[in-house]
Amino acid sequence: MNNLILKKKALESELHKLNSLAVAFSGGADSTFLLAMAKKVFQHNDRLVAITAVSPVHPQKDIQCAEWFTQKNNIRHVMVHTLEMESSAFLENPPDR
Repeated sequence: MNNLILKKKALESELHKLNSLAVAFSGGADSTFLLAMAKKVFQHNDRLVAITAVSPVHPQKDIQCAEWFTQKNNIRHVMVHTLEMESSAFLENPPDR
């Protein structure tokens, strides 16, 4: 069997072990794949939630893609407005970050 198929089956098996799941969902390829697999496993939406950070450091296009995907797939979606732009430590951006 193909190695990718084995990895996908292993992920599905691990997801089945969980009672519920919150996915940090950026709208990118990796988190979209994980969320799609979780949706397949968690048939009841009350056990699955996608959480997306919203701030100026995250492209609006990514946030819109995340919104579109969750709406299309009937997945509960929580958007958290983060405040890292108000943090002097974040804005400092030292070389040893």
